Amino acid sequence: MATDPDFDDKIAYSTLSRTLGPFSKLAVFLLEVFQQYNWKRVIVISSNYLLYWDAGKAVRKTFSESNITVAYTSDFNRFPSDTYIRNTLYRTSLEGRSMFIAVFVFIFDCNYLN
Repeated sequence: MATDPDFDDKIAYSTLSRTLGPFSKLAVFLLEVFQQYNWKRVIVISSNYLLYWDAGKAVRKTFSESNITVAYTSDFNRFPSDTYIRNTLYRTSLEGRSMFIAVFVFIFDCNYLN
């Protein structure tokens, strides 16, 4: 899909036009929030359904390239099981402190674990 952050390369994809902005811009916005609060770790949980997977991919890529530690990452399908939800929330409670929700991408601040 054209929302995939891999298409951000304007030289390789010079004729690409988007009707929806790239999720990498969402990721940059979220990175600015993290930098404002000096947060250094993140947990990213995203849907693997259609464009939501691209959003999660962009967030993981941008944070990794910006020296933000991606402490835990998980992709869930369209209808996650109760077991998946319980296990993921448990894992998140061990790694994270607060939650930010954007376009089915969940980001958990892990700043206080350092």
